[in-house]
Amino acid sequence: MKKVFFSLAIGGSIAFLSSCGGETKHEDKHENHAQHDTHTEEAKAKCSYKIDAKSVKLNWTAFKFTEKSPVGGTFDAIELGGLVEAETKIEALKNATISIYTNSVNSSNEGRDVKIKNSFFGTMNKTVILTGAIKSIEGEDAGKAIIEVTMNDVKKDLDFDWSIDAENMITFKTELSVNDFNATTSLDALHEVCSEKHTGTDGESILWPEVQVKISAQIVEDCK
Repeated sequence: MKKVFFSLAIGGSIAFLSSCGGETKHEDKHENHAQHDTHTEEAKAKCSYKIDAKSVKLNWTAFKFTEKSPVGGTFDAIELGGLVEAETKIEALKNATISIYTNSVNSSNEGRDVKIKNSFFGTMNKTVILTGAIKSIEGEDAGKAIIEVTMNDVKKDLDFDWSIDAENMITFKTELSVNDFNATTSLDALHEVCSEKHTGTDGESILWPEVQVKISAQIVEDCK
């Protein structure tokens, strides 16, 4: 590296002597232009980020039948906590928590919703509210996160994939098993009251323990 710098220094000196300083003015203009670009970039970089708590949505997908036919839904009452305004999108998320009110479950079928509330969540321990808290998050526009989820009075760290799209909407995705939360009895209770609806063309009645979860929220960018 020193040899390269030395060679450049000699070459620059020869050019200076042969042109009697004419080249120096050109370099000064280039340097000033570069400094101007640097200041412009710094000005553009002065942004802050926060999560719009009202924008949060949670979608879940359960599965029935042998072929795992999806049944989807959401929750109408969700709250976010621990939100801060930060210099980066990720910093704005690091202390975020989520509270999901199970009584607000919405599968677009009122009769099914009553059974989910009473026979599934209603047979669990301390599950009026499901909670989640971000324990770690890695990446810039996409990556991995660990979220501590509490259900049926059981805490479990779940791995999530997350990404931010061009509109600054952040999405977390995972697949969990209710069996990991000691909720097999609750799953069986729901299956019992919905057995007919869970019977496929092969005559088998199945409600799978796996549930896919997707959480999304809008990141608000404020650049000054």
